[in-house]
Amino acid sequence: MKGMIRLKVAETSNGLEFVHGRQRCPVEWPEGTWSALPPTLRATLADNLAHLLTIDLPFAAGASGIALDRPRPCFWTQFRVMVLGGIPQAVERSKRSTTKTLEKFRALRYEFSSDVPRMPAAPRCETRERAVVIFSPDADSLATLGLAREMGLDPIALGIDDGASPAKSRALVSALDALKAAGFGAELIVNRAGALVGKKPAQLGCMHESSAAALLALPVAYAASARYISVPADQDNNFSFANHDGFLTYPAFDRTSGWVIQLDLLTRTLTEGAIRTMSLVEPLTGFGVMRTLAQRYPGLAKMLLDCEAPGKSGACADCAACARAGLFARAAGAEAGSVGPCRAMTDARDARFYAIFGGRDVAPRDLSEEAREQEELAFYLAIARGFKGPLVRRFKARFHDELRRDDLLARHLSLFPPGTVATDLRERLLRILREATGQAKTLF
Repeated sequence: MKGMIRLKVAETSNGLEFVHGRQRCPVEWPEGTWSALPPTLRATLADNLAHLLTIDLPFAAGASGIALDRPRPCFWTQFRVMVLGGIPQAVERSKRSTTKTLEKFRALRYEFSSDVPRMPAAPRCETRERAVVIFSPDADSLATLGLAREMGLDPIALGIDDGASPAKSRALVSALDALKAAGFGAELIVNRAGALVGKKPAQLGCMHESSAAALLALPVAYAASARYISVPADQDNNFSFANHDGFLTYPAFDRTSGWVIQLDLLTRTLTEGAIRTMSLVEPLTGFGVMRTLAQRYPGLAKMLLDCEAPGKSGACADCAACARAGLFARAAGAEAGSVGPCRAMTDARDARFYAIFGGRDVAPRDLSEEAREQEELAFYLAIARGFKGPLVRRFKARFHDELRRDDLLARHLSLFPPGTVATDLRERLLRILREATGQAKTLF
């Protein structure tokens, strides 16, 4: 194992700069956004982002820890909980030992210029009913934008370009440009902290991303006087499963409802309660999100690009994300080719992407029993809409209970508790979702 990674993190006019030897990696907000924050808030936010954006870097770099030239962050404890909760999922694809990875994290050393945290001391800012929506061109983000606009929250789509994939960066910028043309507010943050010490994308190096997005969004919300930050976290993130070592595992720990409530606590603490964090798609399962997007916001649905490795022409149609998006979109009533990959992924070789066929390349979010049920439901509905291919014949041979289909449809279009959503927004949101899903039933 390598020694300590020593980093300097300095403020610039537009954000932060991470320095490792001769390497300089900027984190930049839109012009004037960072500098508009009160100095005390800038300093505290910089302390927390310096640690949060590098907390899982030792995993990728094989280092024994990190030394930062800033004080210990005031959210130190919360960030440790975030990583400990995310490790069981992060090791699932690689089949690394969960126990050894947890032990490795606990053994990492984090050193700071001072062990006394700099506490928030910013004056409360005036806000209005506006939402900054953490954005990538996936179903959760696009549905959130549609809901926020319909609720009168004048949403700003905020993309965060981490530079890990040039193709994904191009797709993100293209989607933001399309949103601007459609009348949405749209902003971009450039975050190059992930390139430190030659870090390569890996699950163990990405456990901080959803949490970091909420804190990265805070200056944009502050500048826009926006009261809300909405993260793309649907109900599927709450459906747990046992990983290969038997540990309780969530598809994305920092997108669970419990963790979004923690993010809300963080942003409220930093802003004297003025800016809150929530998820507008929390009451919906993944299938419910796609149905809402395809049927209620078809203009936004056309922008969908949920793919692990997009190319210049769009979705690769050769990954678990594409398989799910294409299947769910067709099941939800989208026209063939208008949403998701360019082909229906029902060839025999595509079985590896579906949990109900025992696929070996299944995404962690598809490993829970509830996710498998949604796959089964989506196949029932997609077949009724013309889905064909070898996997359809295989499905029909194994699943043919029409009564079960109806039961699954009712269950996965039911609405779950909107626990992360501010009280004054809940009924407005639920009224739209009841209409969008065609369900009067709720699970609370």
